[in-house]
Amino acid sequence: MTDADPDRDAAVHLLTQYDHGPAGDGPGVRRPIGLAEAADLWRRALESGRAAESTVDAPEEGDDVIAFSTARAHVVAALLEEFAARVEPGRSTPAVRADDSLAELATQLARHLESGTGY
Repeated sequence: MTDADPDRDAAVHLLTQYDHGPAGDGPGVRRPIGLAEAADLWRRALESGRAAESTVDAPEEGDDVIAFSTARAHVVAALLEEFAARVEPGRSTPAVRADDSLAELATQLARHLESGTGY
């Protein structure tokens, strides 16, 4: 499967989202979002959410349930959707040609989830 959008380069842009910003006095313009730009947007979204998440169950109850902010849930979901698009069978995705800010954000979120604190 190839990307039908000639303005989007999978090596530097998200596959799953576009910016639908205004274009002067006319209708909105669909613009690809760069990977580094997405990392910055998602990091700011995380910072706008709750400062800390919480454990719902008491530690002695066994397998803890972690609650985290809606902002964090949206960022995790966006990262998973992007990952799914990139590993879709039949899709040829080039090597990333962007800084490592998106990878750092994903790694940080994974470590928070693995830590059992959700944050």
